[in-house]
Amino acid sequence: MLCAISLGPDDVPWGRVAIALAYLLCAWACVLAYKTEKHGPDRPLRQTVPALWRVLRKHWPHPPKPARRAAVWLALTLGALLAALASAVDLHERVAEVGRLIAQGDGWYAGRTALQTGAVLGVAAVAGVVLWVMRRLLSEQAGQFRLVVIGVVVLLAFWGIRAVSLHDVDTVMRFSVLGVRVQWLIELTGIGLLVLAAAGRIRERLRDRG
Repeated sequence: MLCAISLGPDDVPWGRVAIALAYLLCAWACVLAYKTEKHGPDRPLRQTVPALWRVLRKHWPHPPKPARRAAVWLALTLGALLAALASAVDLHERVAEVGRLIAQGDGWYAGRTALQTGAVLGVAAVAGVVLWVMRRLLSEQAGQFRLVVIGVVVLLAFWGIRAVSLHDVDTVMRFSVLGVRVQWLIELTGIGLLVLAAAGRIRERLRDRG
């Protein structure tokens, strides 16, 4: 059969590995983009990251444009590394299973809809704060980072939907075509947008320097 429902997290472990590797690729691309925003000779991260922090603190809320762009790429690098770790250990499935066991043990599993609604609102609030911070950092440069914003929105929406763990949504997410789950396609789309944005920024900066 070309289409199937994958019901367990361990039936296709290669998918988690592929997603984790994609996040590592994204982190690598973002850290390269971060380095291109820095002027002067190339220096190790242990020197440039504290220096960036000092610049942001000194000039906040109006830091220099290069520092703003560098901060965004650095944040994306850290986020991608954390996402790679979470994907490698299948953190969502583990957390969701613990939540189900607690809900069933405490007797409120049947009335979990209110909690799920609150979780949706909480995720939406976090996503709004993240996007507001990005907008604040990028300001008039937001147009140059359109792919970054779209990629972050896709991934935040995906993580939010997965975090709520609605049964019908989980069924759709686990639907697979030729062994490829819908959830992987969505997640890889967001990751791919960030990689493309980082590659485009690197190319642009190298062209400006050349």
